[in-house]
Amino acid sequence: TIGQLLDLHQDKLILIAAMDEATYGLDLPANEAFQKRGSQLGSFPFRSSFLSIINQDTVLYEQAHEREKLTMSFQEGDSLAGFIWPVEVAIMSAGSFAGSDVSILIKSQELAPKARGLNIVVLDSLGETVEVAHFDTYISSVREVVNKWNSYNDN
Repeated sequence: TIGQLLDLHQDKLILIAAMDEATYGLDLPANEAFQKRGSQLGSFPFRSSFLSIINQDTVLYEQAHEREKLTMSFQEGDSLAGFIWPVEVAIMSAGSFAGSDVSILIKSQELAPKARGLNIVVLDSLGETVEVAHFDTYISSVREVVNKWNSYNDN
């Protein structure tokens, strides 16, 4: 579940971007897992664009918009709420009414699964990718897509 992923990586940097819809299928435990970290995900409008950056189990940045695409980018060494970025990152979310797209670039490499719901990339303190995940949160809070990070490690 999403809550299990957040708990497992509470000491990591978690980048979350929504494609199409991210809240309809969120159950109470998933909402509580996000709220525990300071997120307002469950309160955003249906089919909104949504970005969240969680570090050390606390939301550093979060934004949603019903009709506009959202983007954030950071260069190595940039600061956000006291956090210093260890690598170059660009994150984009477009909800259903903003084009239904998603991107999470780490060092210019696309890692987002590019699927409906929450697309998630977890980084360690050095900026190395720990996990890539997707939850089709239109349907449920349970992982629907196999972790594709294993395929990156095999190359």
